[in-house]
Amino acid sequence: WTIFLAAKPSTATSGRVLLYIGGDNQVNKPYIEVRLTSAGKLRFHIGTDTNFLRWTSGSALGTIWQALQISYNGLRTGNNPSDLNTYFANLDIKINGISWAGNWVAGQNGWANAIVISKVFLGKPYNNVGYASGERIQHFAVWDSDERTNAAAYAATPQVDFNSVTNKPVHWFPLGDYATFPTYADISTNPTNGTTDIVQAYNMVSSNIVTDAR
Repeated sequence: WTIFLAAKPSTATSGRVLLYIGGDNQVNKPYIEVRLTSAGKLRFHIGTDTNFLRWTSGSALGTIWQALQISYNGLRTGNNPSDLNTYFANLDIKINGISWAGNWVAGQNGWANAIVISKVFLGKPYNNVGYASGERIQHFAVWDSDERTNAAAYAATPQVDFNSVTNKPVHWFPLGDYATFPTYADISTNPTNGTTDIVQAYNMVSSNIVTDAR
């Protein structure tokens, strides 16, 4: 699978979540989280609070639009300490289409099971600690394939029309584009989509919507 998210960080100095995908109990159920640290670095987490694989960028993202892409090749992850480098390599993180220096760590030697999805939040943490604080989020897209080789093309500006690429995402929510507040439709034309999913704005007003689109 691949997750794409365009984000414009703010100057906030607290940790804040850009994306949460997972269950309703972070201690016992695994989740995927993309967040900014208090230092403005990007952090990706997969697993539970105690059993996980986690990557943090070596430097801050700054306050301009960034194309964030996380890809997984479908190969095994697990919790064997001798195989950690293999688990890390099965996941790929690119910022603006290129690899950034960063550090992988594992909790309890990693995570070996599937992610059961019951919640998807943009700009909202599961536990209500670390809301987005002035960040702008746009173009949330998900593929059911490893798109790491296409990261540079997807990160191009102006924003790529994902319905015109060879491998269309199965879900694509432009958010600020092609939509009307407070709901945002899934506009992917991938024939496997077959849904009428929406993103619902929560605790927002229309002035919160992106005006300086990527």
